[in-house]
Amino acid sequence: MDYITNTLGNLLHQTAFFNLTWGNYLMIAIACAFLYLAIKHGFEPLLLVPIAFGMLLVNIYPDIMMTVEESNNGVGGLLHYFFLLDEWAILPSLIFMGVGAMTDFGPLIANPKSFLLGAAAQFGIFAAYLGAMAMDSLTKRLQPSLLSVVQTDRLLFSSQENCSRRQFLDQSR
Repeated sequence: MDYITNTLGNLLHQTAFFNLTWGNYLMIAIACAFLYLAIKHGFEPLLLVPIAFGMLLVNIYPDIMMTVEESNNGVGGLLHYFFLLDEWAILPSLIFMGVGAMTDFGPLIANPKSFLLGAAAQFGIFAAYLGAMAMDSLTKRLQPSLLSVVQTDRLLFSSQENCSRRQFLDQSR
């Protein structure tokens, strides 16, 4: 029995319950409100349940966000690996496939005109993706010229500061 209480005590000390701030309590309360709204009232449960669950995990067990470099044993937290999946563009594809698999086509079959609304939404997503890719490409091409503008600006301001400092020192003598 002593082993069980010792193990549960260690588990409790590893969570954030002893180091929670008012911000953690606030976020846990908001997460519980999201869960209540999603489960009891059915307000967008596909969005609110995962968001609330993530909020609870991060606020109750902060080591879940630890990177490999921050850990002692060379293993990152669970959300670090989710971040890697997102960084490798695997997770968004899986999410969209999952949401697409859960789509109910009953309203579409009952009202075929709504197909145009769905097609417009898909076109908007596609256009936003292409626009983001174009802006990223443009930013990478303009980066050397932007860097020279920033360096010139820094030189200008540093020379103005030096002049004003000299004037101040000359006036104070």
